[in-house]
Amino acid sequence: MSDAIVHIFVVTDPDFGERPGQLDLRAPIWMINSPSNTGTISEARKHHPSVTSFRPTDFDELIAVVDEHHSNWDSIEVRGP
Repeated sequence: MSDAIVHIFVVTDPDFGERPGQLDLRAPIWMINSPSNTGTISEARKHHPSVTSFRPTDFDELIAVVDEHHSNWDSIEVRGP
């Protein structure tokens, strides 16, 4: 893992849908797995190697997992409830 400072997008909105243009595809993206988000996840993975889908979970647990994978993060932007 690089020592570069990382900005991370976490999408908790199960109806985020087809709005990948609202995400910086240079940053790691964590998106909740849902029928509405399936296409966005697939499309984003074509352009970005660091797109992770996750099942609904407690937010604190999710952030702990994100931190395990990106311990050098400096900011997390959350989209959704």
